[in-house]
Amino acid sequence: MNLANNCEMDFKDLLGYARNEIYARHKNAFHKLKYMTHYGQYDWYYNDWDTGTYDIDSTLHKVEDSELSEIERANVYLIAEIEDSLA
Repeated sequence: MNLANNCEMDFKDLLGYARNEIYARHKNAFHKLKYMTHYGQYDWYYNDWDTGTYDIDSTLHKVEDSELSEIERANVYLIAEIEDSLA
């Protein structure tokens, strides 16, 4: 799904994809199918599912804020604030 050509998606959904792309670029393993499917289409995104190293008994990589740069953290928080204001 190309978000740029998706006229049916509302602004809040687009913000969710923008926020989660920051995590995706750090190999976050998403639990929501919409994010797994979306980011899985890009060559730059991979996680434990894609590498075949996923173990059902292990925990998928969840990106922590400490793994993000200061600018990435600021962007995540800003986007989340905007999302919350639209709720």
